[in-house]
Amino acid sequence: MAKIESKAAALEDVKVQIQLPLLPDDDSGVAVDQYEHVTINGKTTLIKRGEVVDVSVPVFEQLKNKFPKL
Repeated sequence: MAKIESKAAALEDVKVQIQLPLLPDDDSGVAVDQYEHVTINGKTTLIKRGEVVDVSVPVFEQLKNKFPKL
């Protein structure tokens, strides 16, 4: 198991740059939450939409599954 854990830890160190598009405001004029929440193994990462951010490979893979055109 140590090999698997070391590979997972290595992937946490690698960063990928992404930019999620902004969401339009609601028709009723209510501002929309411009953060994307990603939770992996109980650890939550907040990604601000509209800005270039560095995320770990596991977070990127989770977002890639949710947004295939990413």
